[in-house]
Amino acid sequence: MGFLAPSPPAQAHQILPLAPACSQWGFPGACALHQTNGDTVRFDSTGSVASGLVEATTPKGLLRGPVSGGATVAR
Repeated sequence: MGFLAPSPPAQAHQILPLAPACSQWGFPGACALHQTNGDTVRFDSTGSVASGLVEATTPKGLLRGPVSGGATVAR
């Protein structure tokens, strides 16, 4: 008959970030969003706010209109 010694619990340490978290997002110019439903949305905008015209390619055809808004980070 043998005895098995229990293992000590594993210790995990927090991984330090290599760089500070981003606090500001922005659009780099030409943007294309490919959606899981097959639609593609394209617009050209720079900075933290999207503005201007947008084109969306959908099964119903090409749609055009204004774009406005920005990006937010879910925390």
